[in-house]
Amino acid sequence: MICDIQLVTGDELEQRGTRMKHSVRRLVTVLATTAALAAPGVAAATSASAATYTCNDSYGGAVGQAIKPAYHSGSSYITSCYMAPGADNDGVYALQLALVLCYDRDIATDGSYGPATKAALKYAQGKEHVTADGFYGPATASVLHFATHDGVRRVVC
Repeated sequence: MICDIQLVTGDELEQRGTRMKHSVRRLVTVLATTAALAAPGVAAATSASAATYTCNDSYGGAVGQAIKPAYHSGSSYITSCYMAPGADNDGVYALQLALVLCYDRDIATDGSYGPATKAALKYAQGKEHVTADGFYGPATASVLHFATHDGVRRVVC
């Protein structure tokens, strides 16, 4: 799906610019950490014992890179995270952008996870054939379409 709309204004892009400038550095950090954990002789955590993260930020937004909810700690971004009604942060904003731009839902993009966001997410989950419970987690993230700016004032989902 291609929409002829601008994803963010120049002022918004400038405000979020610092985060985007460091995206590559953060990605390298995440990849290096992942490689270190996957090294021979290092036991991987099972899913039952693996840590769970609550999305508190967004990751991406550079040209060609999807804007996704993420857990941000220090210099790392982890996109395998959870969100539920009551959350109020940039992760919710990224989810709302996906729901508005990729699923044509008429909700506010205010970063506040309320009843309208939950209902819109249930709709998207149903479209993608995952449990439609209105809660965001890794299973939903793996099938959801996210907004990606193509660099010429269009958003691709």
